[in-house]
Amino acid sequence: GLVCGKVSNLIAIDVDVEIEDSKLVAMALSLLPPSPCVKRGSKGETRFYRYNNESNIDFKNLFNKITL
Repeated sequence: GLVCGKVSNLIAIDVDVEIEDSKLVAMALSLLPPSPCVKRGSKGETRFYRYNNESNIDFKNLFNKITL
């Protein structure tokens, strides 16, 4: 795997959905800035960015509260 955080100067934001819902994935990805490196998978994608001493944020609970 890829080491993220201060040591590698990289962070990864993984956007996956349990159900196949292209609108939900598109909405989540629209909230993120463009990334120079993207890994696409069957449930969504992972975007990689430069680490800037950000703290960890768990978006899982945030997206569970969104009503579409």
